Amino acid sequence: MIWAVLLPAVLEPQSASERDSAGIAVLTVQARALESLPRWTLDTLLLEIGRNREEPEYQLHLAAAPWRLSDGRIVAANQQYEIRFYDAGGRHLRTVGRRGRGPGEYQQLWSILPISRDSLLAFDFVRGVSRLDPSGQFVRAMPWQVTSLGLPIVLLPDATLLLADDNPSMRRLQERHGMTFTGLFRDTALIIRTTPDGQAGDTLDIIPGQWWQFQRGNYGGLLLSSGVFLAARGSTIVAGDGAAFAIRWYDPATGDLQRITRVNIQPGRGTRALADRLLAFERARYGNRVPPSEGPPLDVRFAERLPLIELARVDAQGMAWIRRWGMPDEANAEWIVFDRTGRPEARITMPSGLRVSQIENDFVLGIFRDPDGVDSISRYRLRRTR
Repeated sequence: MIWAVLLPAVLEPQSASERDSAGIAVLTVQARALESLPRWTLDTLLLEIGRNREEPEYQLHLAAAPWRLSDGRIVAANQQYEIRFYDAGGRHLRTVGRRGRGPGEYQQLWSILPISRDSLLAFDFVRGVSRLDPSGQFVRAMPWQVTSLGLPIVLLPDATLLLADDNPSMRRLQERHGMTFTGLFRDTALIIRTTPDGQAGDTLDIIPGQWWQFQRGNYGGLLLSSGVFLAARGSTIVAGDGAAFAIRWYDPATGDLQRITRVNIQPGRGTRALADRLLAFERARYGNRVPPSEGPPLDVRFAERLPLIELARVDAQGMAWIRRWGMPDEANAEWIVFDRTGRPEARITMPSGLRVSQIENDFVLGIFRDPDGVDSISRYRLRRTR
């Protein structure tokens, strides 16, 4: 049996949780408790790269995963085939990488991640994972494989990789049956920890995965449905299914599930008006690639219940930052911050178009995409108040 503790609206510092023999605690938080949390703020835009500059080295498109390295340099992926370096003040230093299939070349570079001593990992959906030196030069190919574009992947301190594979059954269905089946299908998601040499290791957890719809030889994600979130840093690992406001916390040494934080929030209802609004936004932003254009077009189908969580990040203190789900055309997004014991600590509002990659004690860094689809690297001062 798993013991559960109900946390009141006013969260007391001495609140404790009981544990069962498996060592799993469930903390239940009432939705009204979030309203009384301290408000943190992003009060100053400290750095902006990519807007109001005409020089090509400052123009960004399909930019991703900016990071501030230990020497103050800013590094980010751009256009899915190059890596840009800027100094602490935003001055362009160098660009490395190009489109191709050789060492240091990329096909679909969608993320980078700093590791020890400012070395980098580059994640390419086609080419796999490469290790780069602090200047961005190719060192060697890594044995890890990128299973799906855009899925969360994090590197733990012991050089093992943590990833969420949210469509393993989908791939098996395609291999066995092609595209002959029709209907809705929800996959499972595997939270997998690799070995240091890149082989598939332990499965930490199995949770609900992505919803798919299949029609007339075509397929795509179900509009307004949830996805999987995963984040890790230091000794904090969190994951979960965005359909429920439930955060799963894992022991980084063993991979065991330690505790679950549940917030009692009822999801909103999906409607055709919201689905059409989402489609209009995605087509305006990304073109007619959504839904997928392979085969006859999909009918507009959507989830009956809206997601509650969109994604997660872990900051320098090991706190979990949870972005609540919202429509992408909204101006702002709310984040709830949970301390390392799983209790809510604060809430903060950020621009909806800010895709956060790094949260330190006093700043937040990410890619901001404005309503016209223009990308910029943006670093904001973070104020943590009590």
